[in-house]
Amino acid sequence: MIPTIFDTCRPRPDVLDGAVADADFAADLAQVLTGRASAAYRDPVRFFANTWPTRGLKRLLANVCRRLSGAGGGWGRSSGSTPPTAAGRRTA
Repeated sequence: MIPTIFDTCRPRPDVLDGAVADADFAADLAQVLTGRASAAYRDPVRFFANTWPTRGLKRLLANVCRRLSGAGGGWGRSSGSTPPTAAGRRTA
């Protein structure tokens, strides 16, 4: 029998302790910029240790780089993509 995700993954201690609020899984960039965000978003080392780029985020960054370099890219009907709305968060 194949093990379930609950058999193979162990959440981080802060997740198990209930110290992570649902709101922590969606960054409020205004709070990040003003320094009012949770420590998980204020500390870049901690943020990148707990976060990985999703396929949508990779596509977004590639489009931004293409647009800034003058090579095109973007969103809407002509680009075939839309901006992502969520970031992947590691829980184990």
